[in-house]
Amino acid sequence: MSLSKSEEELMNLLWKRKKALLKELIDAYPEPKPATTTVATLLKRMADKGFIAYTSRGRSREYYPLIKKKAYFSKQVNTLIKNFFNDSPTQFASFFTQATDLSKEQLEDLRNLIDDEISSRPSETLGSDYKSDDGSAQENHKPRKNGAMKKNGNTDTRDEPSATGSKSLRNLKK
Repeated sequence: MSLSKSEEELMNLLWKRKKALLKELIDAYPEPKPATTTVATLLKRMADKGFIAYTSRGRSREYYPLIKKKAYFSKQVNTLIKNFFNDSPTQFASFFTQATDLSKEQLEDLRNLIDDEISSRPSETLGSDYKSDDGSAQENHKPRKNGAMKKNGNTDTRDEPSATGSKSLRNLKK
């Protein structure tokens, strides 16, 4: 389940504050501020969806998030990749690097982030789909130029580049 745009805006205010009363949340909105009943309704919906909870403080409620911002947006990005990019992070990265107006410096920063992430991870062995019956990795499984893996002579197309082009993050190193 996800949040509506209005709920996300309110959730961002709550993530920044960690916990807040209804009045504090309304005060955090820019002008024109929403009606108290509108924010109360959004908070109720968010609580019903399991994104927030509250503790009673006298006659007031102090709201706090039940989900971390990083976890929420990670799920949203993964859903986006699954629904719009055939569950292929490579297609998403290809689209993102081509369809956004990123400067060369921003692209280099992205490449550095990816390189750092790659170097921080332990060496990975091939997944079970690419192992023989005795558990040993098959030698003929090599990444292809387009990012797909060759599997027993057939192409596994899970990581094919998007229809928007075959440019990928690897090409940023030029």
